[in-house]
Amino acid sequence: KLIHYYFNMDEWELFNIKSDKDELNNLYGLEEYGEIVGQLKVRLKELQAQYKDDMPLEDMRKMTRMRIKRVYNE
Repeated sequence: KLIHYYFNMDEWELFNIKSDKDELNNLYGLEEYGEIVGQLKVRLKELQAQYKDDMPLEDMRKMTRMRIKRVYNE
């Protein structure tokens, strides 16, 4: 399971959900998982394009900031 936190940071996490069901051991950045991370990032880009969720990161941050501002002001 590959996770990308992008709003106010640019952090990644990778978990083997078969052997680590509680997602306690972040494998991202470990050399032996580099190939799978690359494959998952390619797949993520494909899915983002398929679902038209591929706007640039800065645009996504602007949109999220506007939504957060609206929620907290209501």
